[in-house]
Amino acid sequence: MLTLLWLLLPVAAASGWYVSRRFGARCPEAGRASLPGDYIRGLNYLLNEQPDKALEVFVRIVDTDPDTVETHLLLGNLFRRRGEVERAIRIHESLTRRAELSHQVRAQARLELGRDYLRAGLLDRAEALFLRLLDDGVHRVPAYRHLMEVYEKEKDWDKAIEVAQRLQAESEVSCDATLAHYYCELAEHEMRSGRSRQARALMEKALRADPACARASILLGDLAWAEGDAAAARRYYEQVHDQDPDFACLVLSRLREAYSRLGQTEAYSDYLERIHPCGCELEVARALAESALESGDETGAAAVLTQALSRGSPALGLLRETVQWMAERRIEPSDALLRAVAEGLAAQLRDQAEYQCRICGFESHGLFWQCPGCRGWGTVRPATRGILQARARPRYRLDRPQRSPPTPCRPDGPGTHQAAKLLRH
Repeated sequence: MLTLLWLLLPVAAASGWYVSRRFGARCPEAGRASLPGDYIRGLNYLLNEQPDKALEVFVRIVDTDPDTVETHLLLGNLFRRRGEVERAIRIHESLTRRAELSHQVRAQARLELGRDYLRAGLLDRAEALFLRLLDDGVHRVPAYRHLMEVYEKEKDWDKAIEVAQRLQAESEVSCDATLAHYYCELAEHEMRSGRSRQARALMEKALRADPACARASILLGDLAWAEGDAAAARRYYEQVHDQDPDFACLVLSRLREAYSRLGQTEAYSDYLERIHPCGCELEVARALAESALESGDETGAAAVLTQALSRGSPALGLLRETVQWMAERRIEPSDALLRAVAEGLAAQLRDQAEYQCRICGFESHGLFWQCPGCRGWGTVRPATRGILQARARPRYRLDRPQRSPPTPCRPDGPGTHQAAKLLRH
């Protein structure tokens, strides 16, 4: 309710300016003394935190005076934000049909109508409006951005790439990171279809677009491993840490297999020492301890875990690993007690998401390259040090990984039945 109140304030301001201007023009003396009763009642509702009643009043003002273009636009946007997309579409469609509007105002109305269609899931209508805005030469940057969103929803990555390149060429907006993910989406499709050559070419395009794209290096490593080239796979997997240390934990087990196939077990331990603790501290510490244990060096494994625990507040996962390691070797206090503690910590970890979006706080147990919450590319990251970032307030959560991101689950968004109703009209 408080959000609605703040959304209505600009509507009230615009309406007040307009009605006072018209009222004062018709009656200068009275215009300086008072404002129309409807507007006063609307303000009173706002001040008394009754935004629904205030909204009814401002809608009535619009109905009685069709010339209030600015108020129409504001009300349409407000309805869309509330999830009342049908009402927003009716308002914005009525504006686009008004012959007396200037070219700029009509273009603004088309832009808002395209956003309505996009929100309602009417992607073909939204695409047509945004393309028309490009042809008209107005609102090109938002039109390009919304077209990218349309093609992302349709998974038409070729068109998305074309639009992103045009946006980047015509403006100062950088789309390098987004383009890299588009290429990776195409590359994954080629890999699933068994076309490794085309997939490799697309991943190389991704790295040219964004040299810091860890996703492309992971895919190249997977492709090299599938082709039996352990040396190339190791090289690509090691590159991930240089690009983004947060994602190094995703390839540690694969790196270990690559080093093992190459007969370079000691080199793998050296690599872990080199990157520790520069990201993925929990996973790297665990890998170092496992490597030491395989060599029969229990003292070294204990030293690794002790050193990791001494760095500020230890991660729950690392604490559990340490306690469990002590219990398995029957180190005092009793192993039964320590095992119970380890199980309790493990239960806490199972309830905690492993990945979190650094922008909107979306949480999940699986990795999404495009955040289902805010639709950002590369913003979902492994929870650092085994815990979620406190600064990001979670807005969305998904407990099961999916192959591709779902449509954002906006609480006030329209359902599919609403889209069907709109199509019938």
